[in-house]
Amino acid sequence: MSNNEKRYYQPTDSKDAMREVQKLFNLYCNEPLNNELVQYHLKLQNQVKTNILPAAEQEKIPSRVTSARSIITTM
Repeated sequence: MSNNEKRYYQPTDSKDAMREVQKLFNLYCNEPLNNELVQYHLKLQNQVKTNILPAAEQEKIPSRVTSARSIITTM
């Protein structure tokens, strides 16, 4: 396995991806705000909007679509 393969997380489906986002969000949600954290948060939120939500819609599992939208709203 190359360093790039170790570095980037590859979810198996939208549910797996949402769990990872939730885990990452929980790591920083109570930290003091700074520019770097805000930029990271916006990037993570954009990943949910542009990658995870469309994947959930493509999987045609309504509960996952609802969960992805809920994550976006919560973030």
